[in-house]
Amino acid sequence: MSQRDPRIARAEAEAAAMIAGNPALAAVHPLQALAPDEDVMLLEHAFQSSPPAGSMNVPGYLRWHLAQDGRATYADHARWLRFLQWQKRLRGEAVGPFVLKAPHHMVHLDQLLGRYPGATIVQTHRDPLDTLPSLASMALELRRLTSDIVHPSECADYALTTARCRLERTDAVRKATGGKRFLDIWFGDLVTDALAVVERIYAAVGLSLPADTRDRMARYVTENGRDRRPPHGYTLAQFGLDAEAIRREFAAYRESYVLPRQPSG
Repeated sequence: MSQRDPRIARAEAEAAAMIAGNPALAAVHPLQALAPDEDVMLLEHAFQSSPPAGSMNVPGYLRWHLAQDGRATYADHARWLRFLQWQKRLRGEAVGPFVLKAPHHMVHLDQLLGRYPGATIVQTHRDPLDTLPSLASMALELRRLTSDIVHPSECADYALTTARCRLERTDAVRKATGGKRFLDIWFGDLVTDALAVVERIYAAVGLSLPADTRDRMARYVTENGRDRRPPHGYTLAQFGLDAEAIRREFAAYRESYVLPRQPSG
């Protein structure tokens, strides 16, 4: 029997330490050593990624980070993916297409598409009235791990600054590509019928979805449903966010992707 990779134990210890340091994190984001997570962690090696600005109040870094063109970052990202492919081949495993997931990519979709020209961008949409306090809440709970005092207003500033840049940069790439590289998914559909969304994505990128793979996905959804974790509660007022101001600032995005999904009346 092969020896268990010691890195797994270190990852398990790190996840456990984060939950022990702030149990509220369990409601915000799953922390599991062997579960899929965001590839934004690969970008941290290039010192240009979202997590430092989310987990600490460093507005100067956030401004600097958002001003970078991302060229060197995604060159480094591609090297990491090649390394992961090499590891899989070394183990005799098949190497298929990568599924990347990180809101951070919205800042540099031009670099991502330039580096991976066959990529399809699957963009989930949700009302900024919900996403902004959610993002601020995540920053709040992460910052409580390293700071004795955390100001909700600073977390709101982080959420607003980040969301503005991500949506503006994504919209620019959409226009430049004619939207042909994008597949739009409504967040509510993902919550209520994840497998139907998966089937739609597979069809859009031209991949078959074998029955046994779908069955494993169904088991995963059942065993790891959102109801298996504590509820993530947050409000606009908690962070001093103004609903009318958000409606005005993000009116174009809401008119394109949010309001068509909301019942009229």
